[in-house]
Amino acid sequence: GLKLTTDSSNNCYQFLCQASPGRCFYQSVSNNSVLIDVKNACRRDLGEICSLNSKFSGVCLKADDFYIPDPIYPGQRCNIYDKTRGCAFGPMQCSNVNEGGVGTCLGVGLNGACSETSDCQANLYCEKGLCKDPSALGAPCVTDNSCGRRAVCLWNDTKSLTGVCTAMFTIDNGVRIFPVSNTNAQKGQFTDLLCKSGWSDDNGVCGEGPKSKNKGLPCKSDRDCETTNPTIYAKCLCGFNQMGTRFCDAMPGDAEWVNARKTFKDYWDSTVSCHIGARWAPCDGLGNSEYNSGLERYYSWKCAVTKAKYYVYFLNNTNVTSCFGEFSNEIPIFNEYNLYCGYGETTSSSWRLGTAFILLTLIAALFAIN
Repeated sequence: GLKLTTDSSNNCYQFLCQASPGRCFYQSVSNNSVLIDVKNACRRDLGEICSLNSKFSGVCLKADDFYIPDPIYPGQRCNIYDKTRGCAFGPMQCSNVNEGGVGTCLGVGLNGACSETSDCQANLYCEKGLCKDPSALGAPCVTDNSCGRRAVCLWNDTKSLTGVCTAMFTIDNGVRIFPVSNTNAQKGQFTDLLCKSGWSDDNGVCGEGPKSKNKGLPCKSDRDCETTNPTIYAKCLCGFNQMGTRFCDAMPGDAEWVNARKTFKDYWDSTVSCHIGARWAPCDGLGNSEYNSGLERYYSWKCAVTKAKYYVYFLNNTNVTSCFGEFSNEIPIFNEYNLYCGYGETTSSSWRLGTAFILLTLIAALFAIN
């Protein structure tokens, strides 16, 4: 697969804003660089985007003017005139529509037939083909959805047939999530969310996580990236810059990841009434007076995660910012950044078209984030 910032020898690419031979992207083997051609940049006003192949070479192509509507869950607001979003589950119907076209997506009620939790009303989950009330805290469970939106199904022992519904953000730092006697316990997808900090180590002990001692500093290998835990090193990763430089990445205890967890908690707190099946998807905050409060907090959280996850990619790239505006939407990382961190700005038309086309043309390239 294509490695985004390194060549086949694991050397960092140099990203340069200069003319390339008739392509919007061009990988120059001779000097281990990727050229970004601002003169031949794709015409956004004509609906063109840069189509990349596995050799990091790209040409401008006209994208079809289409988009995939964002799904709306039962109980959320819908607008029959908004073709960018639509009721996608259960009856797939916008009901109680007012004169402005605004209504509410219908869902399947208690004991009604369902194929997945997303078909049911917001406060129900699907079990054995029927919409049911979620289990109480401390009750046996098999899935996270069966515990509702405010709890996680904690499997204390891999030999157990059921887990236990456990409230999120309730375990103090320094406390082990699993009972010490259960040596077979394993962390699940949402286990960290049981901790007040939103993070736990490999042994399931809640905490803030180690910090990088050399975050953002140039490095040659992981050994140059010491952390506050002497047994763990941060990653030494290539960035998007003109020198082909590597930098020490951020760690869970660093401000970037701490902020990502904080903004998730803000989003979680503001979406109490959102759909169980939506989990951590966009939500309009049904229990709030502000219609967009849940959406705003969702994008704030995803923006913070993007900045933390791709921390090194934004370091020392000032000399390539002159062409960032032309190519940022072509690279999934920066498309993700523009989408989440640019929420509320006038970017919707460009990223909707770019995102739909990128999903179809770049997934096959199998980006392996270094």
